[in-house]
Amino acid sequence: TDRSREGVVLLQPRLVNHPALRPLSPNALSTIRVVTTRRPGEAPRLFAGLLRMGTGSATADNFAQGGIAAAADPATGVVGEARRVDKEHRTHVYRAHPDTGAPVAGFRVPCWDEAVRLAVDAHARLGPIAAVGWDVA
Repeated sequence: TDRSREGVVLLQPRLVNHPALRPLSPNALSTIRVVTTRRPGEAPRLFAGLLRMGTGSATADNFAQGGIAAAADPATGVVGEARRVDKEHRTHVYRAHPDTGAPVAGFRVPCWDEAVRLAVDAHARLGPIAAVGWDVA
């Protein structure tokens, strides 16, 4: 018998980028890395966030596939220049997406407040964990 067809199969809906993000990540689902922290006796809060974007024909937005990332202003969700580190550990800086030419610096991440609220609320349910990095699509 063909055992490769046995077992559990998980089907999930395919997520696509918000229309505003498509010029910044045309082939990969772009995520927002939201880092939350929690001090003892306090509620979780946003520590940092960044927009991750795919490049080339990559199917993921991570650095291992050549992705770029731009830090976001915590209050507004507006990002600065994007960065990528190559295999020789050199940092490359981009004011615009290297494939599409769409401006990165100054871009406001859509649904920023909602993504931050989702991560902070999720952290609150985890208990006394000091820091968590969330990838929100």
